[in-house]
Amino acid sequence: MRNKKIVAIRKFYFLEYFDILLKSFEYSTIPETAIDMFIVLKDKKQLGESKYKKNHNTTDYSSIHTIKHLTYTFDEVLSESLDLKLVEKKGKEINISPLGNKLLGISKTKGLDKFNLEIFKLMEQKTNGFRYLIESCYNGNPTKNGLLAFPVYSPLKLGISKDEIVYNKNGLNNYFKVLQEKLESDIKIYLGIDLNIENANKSLAKRINTSGLIDNYNYSTSIFANYNKIIKRTRDYWINYFLKEIYKFDLSLSYFELWVYRSKQLGIINTHEFYPGFNGKIVYPISVLMDEKANTDFKELYSYEDGAKLYFHAPKWSSNQNEFVDILFRSYHDIKARTKSYFISLHDLRDMVCFKMKIAEKAFDEFLRKAYQLNLKNQLKIKISLETDKLPEENKAIYLMREPVLISGKPKNIIAIELKK
Repeated sequence: MRNKKIVAIRKFYFLEYFDILLKSFEYSTIPETAIDMFIVLKDKKQLGESKYKKNHNTTDYSSIHTIKHLTYTFDEVLSESLDLKLVEKKGKEINISPLGNKLLGISKTKGLDKFNLEIFKLMEQKTNGFRYLIESCYNGNPTKNGLLAFPVYSPLKLGISKDEIVYNKNGLNNYFKVLQEKLESDIKIYLGIDLNIENANKSLAKRINTSGLIDNYNYSTSIFANYNKIIKRTRDYWINYFLKEIYKFDLSLSYFELWVYRSKQLGIINTHEFYPGFNGKIVYPISVLMDEKANTDFKELYSYEDGAKLYFHAPKWSSNQNEFVDILFRSYHDIKARTKSYFISLHDLRDMVCFKMKIAEKAFDEFLRKAYQLNLKNQLKIKISLETDKLPEENKAIYLMREPVLISGKPKNIIAIELKK
């Protein structure tokens, strides 16, 4: 029953979609007209169809494929908004409900964060999905405070070339074997357990060999033609294996992803896909479920019927300034030692500091801004240099893989730190 409620959410990541849907039906109660405003607001907010925001507006409205995608997203957001009773269907019209108008007012007067918090409460009242996610993280790896590691290794990361797999009859099985050994090593490191995954590896090999992607009579030709598909299926197989067999989630990967990225927007879960020194993705809670009151660095977010309360980590700058500056400095040098560069990626530094302090990205951004202001006033024991390597719009990629760090409203993406002399 619990998972039936959890999978009731629709297939979109950004909570902000609820806000733009309400504003779209404020513009027009006719869905065929409201969708026009929905698309305008979607582009203005740079919301993509995936879990990443768009680098810039690249929407091709002449493409039938694009229109289908936009319509699908609109319908999904509308459907979940009807479930949450934010809007009401009356004949061919969609009207904003009293509850929807209340939340729209919060969005306009108190901002998107407060609006998303109200959406969270509605969703949790209906599904308890965020609680399930957080509890499952802690249960999945109790010795590491709920850290979920999902290693991903391409053949090249393991020192195996494409030619070795394509032109060697045992090349693919060799990749599977080397990958198995590496994953077993990671399980030991990140979960502290010895686990033999040989049977799972044999199951993977059997799946790939019977998938129709490999023709034993034209082995090299078929491997070459389907190489990317084979590597992707291998990656997806192991991510699913970690999720279900190791971490014991009773949830599909697609719904796990949706819950994780919605939780990240609320500041109760962190996830990093490019964590320094790790190949793959990590997920970990930055909130706790407790019956008693948490310490002053935590704020109550939700109270459940059984007496449990969800607290999210909301550290104050005044009491965490020294710790933040120390961890910022040490983390900078950790990454600098790997990259051998004076200026390092600010996104990598943010990921590392967030992990060490168990804080949300928004808290990091706020703390860095305050530290940088003290730095400009010569009131900090370290010297911080922030620069822009490339502006987001100068990047060739369509999607922003990581949220930008804004200092005085301007994006910064590289940083250097040194002790004052």
